Amino acid sequence: MACALTAGETTVDYEWVLRRLLVATGNIAPNVIMIDKDPAMEAACMSIIPQTRIINCMWHAAKNRYLRLHSPLQDIWEEFEENFISTCRSLTPSEFDQRWSTLCTQFGDDGGKVSQYLQRLYNDRFQWGWPWVRTQFTAGIQSTQRVEKTHHLVKILSLNNNTPLKSVVDSTLERSGEESFRARYTKDAEGKKARNEQMTGAGVTYLMFEDILALCKKILSRYARMRMKKEMDWSLGFQCEALDITVVMQRHPADTTVSTVNFRLIAR
Repeated sequence: MACALTAGETTVDYEWVLRRLLVATGNIAPNVIMIDKDPAMEAACMSIIPQTRIINCMWHAAKNRYLRLHSPLQDIWEEFEENFISTCRSLTPSEFDQRWSTLCTQFGDDGGKVSQYLQRLYNDRFQWGWPWVRTQFTAGIQSTQRVEKTHHLVKILSLNNNTPLKSVVDSTLERSGEESFRARYTKDAEGKKARNEQMTGAGVTYLMFEDILALCKKILSRYARMRMKKEMDWSLGFQCEALDITVVMQRHPADTTVSTVNFRLIAR
């Protein structure tokens, strides 16, 4: 885990941060980095750590969609957002493209603001679409809200350029700890978690295994359900290949242990 305080938010500032990160890790770049679609940060990543996969923060993505599309869509905004989230949850690239085509046909405005913005989103789909994001390990994290919360704490604590660095760190950690403790025991926190899961792969699991999860809630312990739910989440990220038994036998003619099933699934 790394943290940096900078005087600005330019590409040069972010390049310095990333160079310091590489120094600290012995020139080992992260496999994945999550950003808020800041052009300066994206340019810095492509310059300093081009091999790192960039993923967009889902919270910022939703916020930007609202700012860009709520006004032109007006009364059909909520319907659009529902369809957009459904498209984002697609499990395969082909399913995504099919749903995206329907989305653009239904809500596009023939080259207007909506269509132009949707085209920009589609060009960057590898950074936010679930068929591509799910193949990257993110420990279940799909937003930068933890960082944004720290920014919010700095503002409400009235910290400024004259505040000693030690006071900035101590005050932020103390207030962050207090708020985390309160949120842990409030129903509001549970509600936010449920809403956030609707935007992630966990929401897809509930949709696909709803009946099974409901049954297991009646007969399994909480820990057993948690472990089973986690494996269901993982299963959505497997890449599988269907193999015909005749092809298998041609490849391994002397292997008498090959089962006589029509196909098998190989998880990678």
